Amino acid sequence: MSQAVLTYLTDTVAEMLGMPAAEIDAATLLTAYGLNSVDFIDIVVQLETRYSVQFDPAALKDLSVATLAALVAEQSAVC
Repeated sequence: MSQAVLTYLTDTVAEMLGMPAAEIDAATLLTAYGLNSVDFIDIVVQLETRYSVQFDPAALKDLSVATLAALVAEQSAVC
């Protein structure tokens, strides 16, 4: 997994939640932070645009920052 993707995603989630990135645990499920389906769509659209990847909606369940970053890394030549 790319550290750059992990950092970008951590910063994005922290900004959405209005909290410091240092308080985001990459292993914690995103739903545990109170993110909803609209938040997930926003994150996915940002990742798809930034890294030129596409996600299978079925694969977007029970994700943490780390697992989502790994999905981006699997698909992206940049990672």
